[in-house]
Amino acid sequence: MNSGGAKLQPKSSAGAVKSLTRSTPPKRLRRLDHSFSDGAWIAVSGVGMMFVANIVAAVTGGFSLPTLAIGAVGLLLFLSILLTGEAGNVGGYVRFFLNMVFITGACALLYLIITNHNLRRDLTRNKMFSLSPQTIQYLRTIREPITVTGFTTAPQEMQRFFEQYSVYTDKLKVSIRNPFADFREAQRLKNEFETDLAPGDIFIQTGNKRKKIRDLDESVFVNALVEVRRRKDVVVYFISGHGEGSLEEPTKEQLKKNVPTFHTLKRVCEERGIKVKEAELMRTGVVPEDATVLVCAGPRLDIYPLERDAIASWLEGGGRLILMLDPPSKSDRNFPNIKSLMAQFGILLKDDLILDPNKESMKRFDMPVVPLVTSYAKHPITDNIPYGQIPLFVPIARTVNPEPNLPAGISVTPLLKSSPYSWSQSVQAILEDKFTPPMQVEIGPQSLAAVVTKTPPGGDEEKETRIVAFGDSDIFTDVNIVYQIPLFLFLNSVTWMTRMADVVAIPPKVVEDTPLSLTAGQRDFLAIFLVVTIPSLIFFGGLGYTLIRRRMR
Repeated sequence: MNSGGAKLQPKSSAGAVKSLTRSTPPKRLRRLDHSFSDGAWIAVSGVGMMFVANIVAAVTGGFSLPTLAIGAVGLLLFLSILLTGEAGNVGGYVRFFLNMVFITGACALLYLIITNHNLRRDLTRNKMFSLSPQTIQYLRTIREPITVTGFTTAPQEMQRFFEQYSVYTDKLKVSIRNPFADFREAQRLKNEFETDLAPGDIFIQTGNKRKKIRDLDESVFVNALVEVRRRKDVVVYFISGHGEGSLEEPTKEQLKKNVPTFHTLKRVCEERGIKVKEAELMRTGVVPEDATVLVCAGPRLDIYPLERDAIASWLEGGGRLILMLDPPSKSDRNFPNIKSLMAQFGILLKDDLILDPNKESMKRFDMPVVPLVTSYAKHPITDNIPYGQIPLFVPIARTVNPEPNLPAGISVTPLLKSSPYSWSQSVQAILEDKFTPPMQVEIGPQSLAAVVTKTPPGGDEEKETRIVAFGDSDIFTDVNIVYQIPLFLFLNSVTWMTRMADVVAIPPKVVEDTPLSLTAGQRDFLAIFLVVTIPSLIFFGGLGYTLIRRRMR
């Protein structure tokens, strides 16, 4: 009691708590400040040191001893806090590890399911891993059952190969066997096909027609189907005896010396079930009875008059000829018999050379004697050629033009033309160094190939004469055929001549070249930054953040 008689009023409990809060921090906050100051900054410092070490290594192009030391110290600091502060959370980490094992196992199971089922989607721009439209169209025309038996010790790859064909036809009866486990079936087919058998062999049969192949290749397989379904054999004869290129496989030395050989033409014909033979007409004097197409590929000498008459008589009766004639290398080699034969069927062959100083030819070859084909006539021979993707350069070619006055019943169509900057020059003038600049009216697209059709009076297409003449043979040799377009020109010519609509010429899958050039320093920077720096930052940063949050609870 005070002297004034007034009573002392006690402070309210709320006021006391408020006063206590302002004056003294709670134990939880004191623990937070203490823990953060003791451990969190050490962990953050460790992560920072590792990050700095990675950045320095990425910039300098590699880890040096100082950067490795800084990174190691940072890792030790981080691990020291992790081991001392997370001893009580071992159970949580064990559960996290088990969850990761479960997720990894689920992903592995999903991968196995996908690899054993046809769930592929071709997302490439040029459909590199899909069947061509020509193949799909042909598969849909199959009406009779075809038995396909493959022998392999790796059935999954072969099964995936055949599954893409089964989508478009149910007429393929595919059986994949192990040549060792199914020995009896292997021995039966070996005896029936009269051939040997090895893992990878594929036997195709329908009726009494049989074919064995080895390659899991779209073109080879589809044209094997074509062959076993074909009723009549097609035989292509290559004329020989005038310095033409060999049909045998060239040696490395021949390829190195650019010796003209035509083995690839023979091989692709045989892959499509077309028989290939050689004919020496100067010995027999007649075209073989079983000849479907004659090919005169790059003769160095003129044919004899006897041969000229034999070929002319055969063509008049509905024969088919492919001529590949180079410009003469000497003034006395002007092929009078071949030129008169072609003139009889409306083709004019001059002893000239096409000069084409377009930018592409000059940039690639630094010479104007390699014309660039820029114009393709609309014709069955050029229908499926990817000329928009692959340029065709023709080294040293002559002009092939229609005669001014065509014989009755004959039509001639220029097939290939050079660029608008080209013109033709006499070979003799070039050999005698009497080159004269062309007049403006002489500059323009030059015809490098032409197609001849002669319909008989009765209109019977089976007896229709058909000729394809090219002013160059070099593009068809084994050295240059890798550019694909000449190969398709040849196959399409055979298809058009023989009216074999079943020959499937599958266009090449063209990979577009989009290079990304990097210096050595840029490559090192990207490698370290993407493979080491970013993953380390994500992992240690996330782990450090988790530790700090747990210490703040």
